[in-house]
Amino acid sequence: MLSFYLFFGILYALLLRGLGKLWGDMASGLPRPKGVTDVSIVVAYRNEATNLGALLDSVLKLTHRPLELIMLDDHSDDGGAGLVDDYREVFLESEIHLVSVAAESHGKKAAIAQGVEMASGDIILTTDADCAFPTEWVEGMLGPFSQAEVHLVAGPVISSGQSSFFDRFQQIEWASILLVTQAGFSLGNPIMCSAANMAFRKSSFLQVNGFEGNTHIPTGDDEFLLKKTVRQFGAVSARYMNSRNVLVKTRPQAKWSEMFSQRIRWASKWNMHGSIVHMLAAVFPAIIQLAWVGSLVLLFQGWKGILVLFFIWFLKIWYEKLALGKVLKSYSILNPALSFWVTSIIHPWYVLGAAIGTLFLNYTWKDRKYGRKQ
Repeated sequence: MLSFYLFFGILYALLLRGLGKLWGDMASGLPRPKGVTDVSIVVAYRNEATNLGALLDSVLKLTHRPLELIMLDDHSDDGGAGLVDDYREVFLESEIHLVSVAAESHGKKAAIAQGVEMASGDIILTTDADCAFPTEWVEGMLGPFSQAEVHLVAGPVISSGQSSFFDRFQQIEWASILLVTQAGFSLGNPIMCSAANMAFRKSSFLQVNGFEGNTHIPTGDDEFLLKKTVRQFGAVSARYMNSRNVLVKTRPQAKWSEMFSQRIRWASKWNMHGSIVHMLAAVFPAIIQLAWVGSLVLLFQGWKGILVLFFIWFLKIWYEKLALGKVLKSYSILNPALSFWVTSIIHPWYVLGAAIGTLFLNYTWKDRKYGRKQ
């Protein structure tokens, strides 16, 4: 057992070191888009009245023109649609075409698909109602589309705010998601992305039949579309942009229970891709964290076991800080070392809790309940 955990700890550190080396600006060397590109931003929202004002203000600051914003109200009951309508005159003055409509069907995927059908732009960008963008977000995401073989572009998303350890915990976890996301794209096997920062050709979306085949699954509008695009056009068709000028910031969760429910929602589709690679990619992190929790058995293996335990946890904490700190630093986000150390220690229990919750618990999303127990 001592040999196993010693090998495990060293292998984990080497894996993090390798992932850290892969992290870099994937936008370097890409040409700027030629000419004028018609772009439509599609946002499906439900009960987001508290966030819509900040979202619309952020869109108004975008520099790309022409620009179309399609807001689809997914049966909200908080008056959000009225707030969007209040911005019509402001958008008209900014030369942004604002389209505000009610979603015909229920659910985010149905709303997005409706928005894509309505869109006049050749390139569709999707995001969420609780997000904000750099002013040149659109131009940055358009860059790869200058290459004809590119059909989908994914970009980084991270939570904002650093006022508490909880905020910093979320940022550090987001950094781990970004690190793994880029690794998949770099190695030619993209496995995940975020619809909060995603662009694709309208024609490609229609060619792969959009979300057809997974509309019954409430989540995964990003990953399922990514998978269908890669299957149809090859791995070269999907690109990842992790530059600072395309970083989308999302509102952090306010409570641990909210974040836990969100993570259960994200993980709920682990076995729905019909792909061994995707399923293993979803299961592997839980297995790794289970091994870390299980390493506490070394406390009962005498002084040698205790030494091995402290050594491998030192490796874990040190190399996680190096790799994830590199990601955050590339976006000028600095967190205290203590936040990395505490996050590294509690994260295995958090991941395992979410994994167990995925198997046995419901989750609530946009005031709708989903899960195994109905």
